[in-house]
Amino acid sequence: DWDVVDTTNDQVFKGLLEENKNTANAVAGTEGLVLTYGKKLITAWYSASNGGQTELPQHVWGGSDIPPCFALTDDPWDAENPDSLTRKATLKKDGSNLSPAFLRLLRNALVTQEAYSAFRLDEGAPFRVDAVREMRLSDPRYEEPSRLMTRLQVVFDFTAELKPGRSAPEAGEQELDIRDLLGESTPTPAQTPAPTASPDHPETASAACTVTLDIFPGVINALGISISGADNEIVSLTEDDSSFTLTSGRFGHGVGLSQRGAQYQASKDGRGFEEILAFYYPGAVIKQYSGETAPLPAPDPVLAETPGPAPTATPRPTLMPVTEALPEGAWLASVENIDDDSSLNLRSEPSPAAEIVMRLYKHQRLIVLEYAEVNGWVRVKTDAAEGYVMYSFLKQVKK
Repeated sequence: DWDVVDTTNDQVFKGLLEENKNTANAVAGTEGLVLTYGKKLITAWYSASNGGQTELPQHVWGGSDIPPCFALTDDPWDAENPDSLTRKATLKKDGSNLSPAFLRLLRNALVTQEAYSAFRLDEGAPFRVDAVREMRLSDPRYEEPSRLMTRLQVVFDFTAELKPGRSAPEAGEQELDIRDLLGESTPTPAQTPAPTASPDHPETASAACTVTLDIFPGVINALGISISGADNEIVSLTEDDSSFTLTSGRFGHGVGLSQRGAQYQASKDGRGFEEILAFYYPGAVIKQYSGETAPLPAPDPVLAETPGPAPTATPRPTLMPVTEALPEGAWLASVENIDDDSSLNLRSEPSPAAEIVMRLYKHQRLIVLEYAEVNGWVRVKTDAAEGYVMYSFLKQVKK
């Protein structure tokens, strides 16, 4: 274990900000205080944001010897803090803005249902969603009151080609199936008249259906609302007259204190650290640690007799060349919206959970080949590598 490591955390000093005065006062005012339960120190886990609900340690890491000073409870301060990281995807009820990745999930779910075996549902066949009637979140991963939902039910109408010699399912049968699934009467929209089949114009038909999709990793990646790639986001669903909106929250494991929740408890409601800690670690007791600080070991005098090599500055990584001609429809971009001492992950797929191909540094030029099927991602390349990055970190440049 090292106190100083070879990352940018210990290589860059950006100076002191005014906020450091408050930080220093907070450290001085709580010096020596520790959290205990049953006269023992606890491991006070914390994360950046819990998505509006705290998580239990045993759900994340397992184990049975965890003190009962952790709770699975709603955290309104984290949910209300505008600085808590969330991602949203709005799906119009007319189906006009559904991404190719989400359409693929719907189509693949229909393939498994015998009732729709008359339709061509393979990858290259025409497939259109005409209306999204209803969406429901279900199947929490853990027992109540957990809101970590794992499945999304979608009721929708679609139009697709029929297989040669096959006819569309009868509307009455579909209507009955949907009523059974929803537990209420749902009017079936009028079927789109099918054109006369010909070799150049295969027969099409419309149908109503209900499918259930896995949120992790399917829905969350297809809609581009994954946050940390841990498949543990709290997903909520809202509806208005024209659309459904899925919102994901939680950055980190969600156990114990939420930094964003604690921040909002203090700034919005004026809560002190005792109240904040009591909320996130119920039953834990704050005590003054009376132990003496262990002395640091004395260095071996022999080490000082042999000087080490003179330190040298770490060279900035060399940017990769981009010399290829731009393919049709492609454009040139530069990695700009990151800190000077940071990097951008080039991934094998358009997902924060995908394998990292390499790290891209600021001012690295890229050829943007196309927008990915997942919202917010683009496929890019240099002379040496190809993969996916998030579009928000790029700036278009002239060649």
